[in-house]
Amino acid sequence: MSASNWFAVPYLLFPLVVVAFGIIRVRTARRDRTAFEAEHGPDAGKQGPVH
Repeated sequence: MSASNWFAVPYLLFPLVVVAFGIIRVRTARRDRTAFEAEHGPDAGKQGPVH
């Protein structure tokens, strides 16, 4: 890369960082949900609307 193209590096890496954090967030949420269901039952946390 020439010196004049170095300014583009953060703009090229930003989408990759966002995608990586999104994948980590989804995996963590699934793991937390699985642990919660194992502890409280499969229907825990699925309350219907309160009227």
